[in-house]
Amino acid sequence: MNKNRFFSALAVVTAALTLASGAGLAQAAPTTALVQRGAHSVEVYGHGFNFKAAAADQAKLAKKPAAELKFAAAPTSYSLKQYAVTPGNQGRIGSCVTWATGYAGYGILMNEANAQGGPMAPIFIYSQIVDEYNDGEDSGTWASIALPMEKERGIDTKAHYNSDVNDYQTLPTASQKANALNYKLGSFTNLTNADRKAGIKAAISQGHPVPIGFRGRSNFEGLDSSNSYYDPSQGTLLDWGHEVTVVGYDANGVTVQNSWGTGWGNGGFFTAPWSWITSSDVNEVHSMDSLAFS
Repeated sequence: MNKNRFFSALAVVTAALTLASGAGLAQAAPTTALVQRGAHSVEVYGHGFNFKAAAADQAKLAKKPAAELKFAAAPTSYSLKQYAVTPGNQGRIGSCVTWATGYAGYGILMNEANAQGGPMAPIFIYSQIVDEYNDGEDSGTWASIALPMEKERGIDTKAHYNSDVNDYQTLPTASQKANALNYKLGSFTNLTNADRKAGIKAAISQGHPVPIGFRGRSNFEGLDSSNSYYDPSQGTLLDWGHEVTVVGYDANGVTVQNSWGTGWGNGGFFTAPWSWITSSDVNEVHSMDSLAFS
């Protein structure tokens, strides 16, 4: 799921690059790499949403009897962007799910509660997922793995964890695990097999960020300040997945926070139509409903 694997032989790392986005340490390795494609050097971003596993997981859930989710009426537009932390950069590895949940999602919930300590350290969760679920490989994950772990174990703060965003091999210390218990996720709701549009509108209007996992298309990575609107109909479906966080909506669609730094999209955000949310490109949708502070 991490595209750097496919292009590692071509990677041209810009050694002087520093991490200006706040997603890593000042002297850490560059978060992204440049690869040569024809006559052009282009940036390769980390992904990491395992869309195949997530789709299979949600298909199993869809077959099981479950109480129908009912959603309260929501306003025609609503935004949590004022509570969002500055978009960070996940680096070159497949940690997007823990950035969408443990960084962007947590950031909104903590700012709404005026909680101290943020932003959080997504690599705290991802390193444990790699160790326990991925046989030590940087092969990504999905929110149905990450969210229960954040509910059970919490997540450490960036200031306390203090690790390179690309270091998924170093596991948390006892002290870091203990501190993470102060920041447990209280609850979350799986909206994947529900009325997604109604569910997202209800969640956002009640202050709940919504991480979503999707299969990427060829026109997504190139979004920038001049065009931050993602139109899936204009791109070719590709074999990688990514997780991002819905932070707002209006009649036309959603506003979404990414994890590729502020230089991508509109300061790290993009917009997309409702038709994308309800399409088969999107494989999982969850709302993060509350935190459980110790």
